[in-house]
Amino acid sequence: MSKRGLNLVCGFVSIVFVLVNAGPAAAYVVPQIGGGQVGSASMIMLDIKIDGTNVVVLDTFGNPWAALTGADRPVLRPLTGTDAFDPAATSYYNALNGKAYNYQYGWGNELFAQGSPLPAGDKIWIELISQSDGLNTYARSSYTPIFGTGGTSNIWKWNEMMQMSHNAYTVTPGYGEWSATYNVYLGDATSGAAISGYGSDTVTLTWTSIPEPATLGLMGTGLFYLLGSRRKYRAAA
Repeated sequence: MSKRGLNLVCGFVSIVFVLVNAGPAAAYVVPQIGGGQVGSASMIMLDIKIDGTNVVVLDTFGNPWAALTGADRPVLRPLTGTDAFDPAATSYYNALNGKAYNYQYGWGNELFAQGSPLPAGDKIWIELISQSDGLNTYARSSYTPIFGTGGTSNIWKWNEMMQMSHNAYTVTPGYGEWSATYNVYLGDATSGAAISGYGSDTVTLTWTSIPEPATLGLMGTGLFYLLGSRRKYRAAA
């Protein structure tokens, strides 16, 4: 790279650094269901039910669960502008800070609404089969890692409480498509070992993700600076 080109690159990096660090103080916020600060997003429920000797997962219309596509997929969003999570709120700050996140998906208690109690000594378990690289999951009751995140177990015991079963999913901010596939089954309440004689159900969750809008603005500003500098050099040549 020529000295002139190197100077242009350094100028681009410098202006981005200044713009990032020259903003007002952070405004502390709390996590929202739709990621970022989108609190009006709807819940997306996966209702668990025992149908005879089979564990099944249904959508809110009572149909077998099908992976969401296109605009129906929830969006993993980062915080924007001066929004930030309070460092003192370690329950979610460490899990969500600097990430795009969403917790619209929830495991519903259709099982109990239909009057089908679990056999004594057994629980519903959810096992991670596969997922996109870089996708992390946290139990929102405490924002502790689950489903393999941070070296945790790939199986998770459903707590049978819909309100606390909206796990938080996170990725590094940026455009992308993400998925995770799970096996939902009846298992021993302590060990998680599958109970013989019961069928299980496999479901896939999908997301899209976006970068922080400010990032795009900084890139555009830097590009404008870079192109403007190139024009000046050409005019002077």
